[in-house]
Amino acid sequence: MKPAAIKAFDALYLGAVAVSAIDTSLRYDELKALMEERLVSSNAGQFADSALIGGLIFSFVITLVLWFLVSILRVEFVKWIIAAVAAYGAVALIGALTDEGAASPVIGGLIVMVMNLIAAGLLFTPAARAWFRAGRGTPGGS
Repeated sequence: MKPAAIKAFDALYLGAVAVSAIDTSLRYDELKALMEERLVSSNAGQFADSALIGGLIFSFVITLVLWFLVSILRVEFVKWIIAAVAAYGAVALIGALTDEGAASPVIGGLIVMVMNLIAAGLLFTPAARAWFRAGRGTPGGS
């Protein structure tokens, strides 16, 4: 049985994926224009739509694979990857807030960042550590 910390991790981490997907769909035109602008210099502006969609799909797949490895298969070292990605995302978001050429991440990005940081922190609670130790080599269950 998953402890409350892991259940909360699931809710926050997968919730952040959902918020990110909604935020991305609302800002798609802005993101596409930014991608086109950056690809024009290399004469690849016509590929902006494909590059953006491919990058988003890749990002969501990696995020879900990391969740699956931690929450279902209990692969404990992946929690460090999730924590590192969350920390990098926070630093990148802060940098994007000061970059005039970047897409404006404002509310959606801040919500996702906070959700990811809290979710990552939950993986380091005593209950989560005990759950990882108890289930090495066995699927996490519900």
